[in-house]
Amino acid sequence: MQSKTLKILLWLIGLSAAIAALAIVVANLLAIEPEKEIEQAKAVFLRKYPKTEDSASAVKLHELSSRIGYKLIVSAKDKDKINVSDADGKAFREIQADLSKYITAQVERPTDEIDVPPEKLRRYLKSKELVLAAIRTHLLNSEVPRWATDTSLIEKADIDQPLVSYLDAVNIKNLQQLLALDILEKNRLGQTKPMLESLEVSWKLNQSLRNTIIPRGNSVITASIHAGVMRKLNGLPPEWQQRLLEHDYRKSTLTYLEGGVFFSYQFLKNANLRQIYFYYSPTTEYRENKFFILLRPLIWLGPLGNTYWRLAAIDTAKVGREMSAKLSGENVCSFEMDSTSEKLAWWNLFGKLAIPDFAYEWRKPGRLMLELEMTQKILQAKELAAKQGKWPQSLPGLESSVCAGYTWIYKVSPDGTMSISLSQTPEWFNHTTEVPLTYSAIADFNRVR
Repeated sequence: MQSKTLKILLWLIGLSAAIAALAIVVANLLAIEPEKEIEQAKAVFLRKYPKTEDSASAVKLHELSSRIGYKLIVSAKDKDKINVSDADGKAFREIQADLSKYITAQVERPTDEIDVPPEKLRRYLKSKELVLAAIRTHLLNSEVPRWATDTSLIEKADIDQPLVSYLDAVNIKNLQQLLALDILEKNRLGQTKPMLESLEVSWKLNQSLRNTIIPRGNSVITASIHAGVMRKLNGLPPEWQQRLLEHDYRKSTLTYLEGGVFFSYQFLKNANLRQIYFYYSPTTEYRENKFFILLRPLIWLGPLGNTYWRLAAIDTAKVGREMSAKLSGENVCSFEMDSTSEKLAWWNLFGKLAIPDFAYEWRKPGRLMLELEMTQKILQAKELAAKQGKWPQSLPGLESSVCAGYTWIYKVSPDGTMSISLSQTPEWFNHTTEVPLTYSAIADFNRVR
């Protein structure tokens, strides 16, 4: 009896193994065509972005910035040649929090008022006058910096290896905030020419970020500083109104998302279950996840695990490319999109970890474009006010070019206060604390608190 039971058990084990082997074969056969399509699209993307090195202008900017107290490039071939002195690093760290607090307060204020900077910041700005002058001279007389790019790293898909140079996002923001402080101070003191030069330098720095496939966070954050600071300025040449809208950050974001999809695809494809399990398992959230618990016995089943991983990569890329294509025609003010997690297959947990949040990524540059468009309208009103001696009663072209069906509401109250706001505010805008989409200014729009 025992012998018969053992035979049945062995037969069932053999049948299960055969079914599993057949399922693996069928799954891999079905994966060939979609995988081929993804690989072809990836190859086309990679050819668009050949490998480049940091330009001479970028290296020089990195060198000059180190004299402020930080490195723009945190890991470069010349990292041993460019050092930050302890004194410079300490001096900047002592004002870093105050600088961020001050600039954030100015750009988030929905009026034309500007606070006088704390004495601590003014002293620091004075101490770095020569360094900032050198940065201005360099960027005003050089090409826009070009940062090293190596999209071939997508093939390696190392989660710790950035695709674009080794830029430190925090220090890029630090430099832009210091430049913003310099711009606002020169505007307050009536130093128009050096103010315009500092603004040009800040603009070129942002151009260096937006013209690469660098993560959109860097260029969007620094451009948002421009949107908040420039609306406070007076006497800007009219061409700045066009320059504000010369670049569509939504398109940059689509490029970034496309690269991110291929990176996620390759990361999943290159990995194996054992590697990923131990990469994520130290995190309590994933260690206690039921899917991870069920996954443990599969870690050692190589063929089954590799097939799962291949299918997860294909599912992730397929969903990501579909969502990216859909975004290109969406109105950021009114679109609705399911979360990426809901679109992926239920079993594709790792894809949920690797793929970007498309709705969030799309809203950030869309909101930025509205901020920039509003700043353009404010500058337009200021230009006309400077000519007429008072706020114009109306502005041309109040229809939003960013969000179809939306308009800018421009008013001048009896007391001479000008205000601009968006005709409707999408609900999700209310959950952010960024450059406001409402603005007001009194007739004396150069007032400083």
